[in-house]
Amino acid sequence: MKLENGEVIDAKQVISNADVVYTYLKLLNEQDVPSHYRRRVNHYELSCSAIVALFGFKKDSFDLTHHTFIIPKNPDRAYHEIFKTKAVHPDLAAYLCCATRTDDTVAPQGTEGLYVLVPVPGRLKDGSSWEDKRAWTMDFVIAELERRGLHGLKSKLLFQKVFLPSDYEKTFNQPQGMGFGIQPIMRQMGPLRPKTRSPYVEGLYLAGASTNPGCGVPLVISSGRSAAQALLADLGMNGG
Repeated sequence: MKLENGEVIDAKQVISNADVVYTYLKLLNEQDVPSHYRRRVNHYELSCSAIVALFGFKKDSFDLTHHTFIIPKNPDRAYHEIFKTKAVHPDLAAYLCCATRTDDTVAPQGTEGLYVLVPVPGRLKDGSSWEDKRAWTMDFVIAELERRGLHGLKSKLLFQKVFLPSDYEKTFNQPQGMGFGIQPIMRQMGPLRPKTRSPYVEGLYLAGASTNPGCGVPLVISSGRSAAQALLADLGMNGG
């Protein structure tokens, strides 16, 4: 394995928790993976991405619970646009987490933090760049939250930061900025997802949201455990 700085690390076994699509198409040499499987990986249907906004404000500025879901007026249309049309629906769909409502130690004394996740396509159909939409994105999220009941949010903010699909692609090498691994559609679920033990590269084990069993914190943790167990078993050690 060759690092960006030129250092070479020799290893007989490697666990990759980079996304499977990135691992097979970018980290491995083309000749290491059969062409038919590279084509399959290249045509996996990817999950959507997300805008993640972080806000800080004075304690009790808003009547929030720990968990809040914002459902658009026409959810079928909204999610069709996100997943099929590849556009940002003007009526906000979002998950809000105000963890300070149950644990005030997660923010400075006298303040609260709000996490906002908005599902969006990783690639926009009109070809525009998410990076060029950074300022627009924050204005859109704040305006929609104010419309949904967080009145005066913009004027009360002590802290704000936004993460875009382009950030996940650049920082975490997530193909198209996807947020949840390959899409959990019927042909990409459970045992039909990429296997923990690579069938093509000896000594390569895979973990993460795109592997079997799937996305979500418990399943991703399970994939890591499975990768470790497979490696230990191949070394003739107890993988329990």
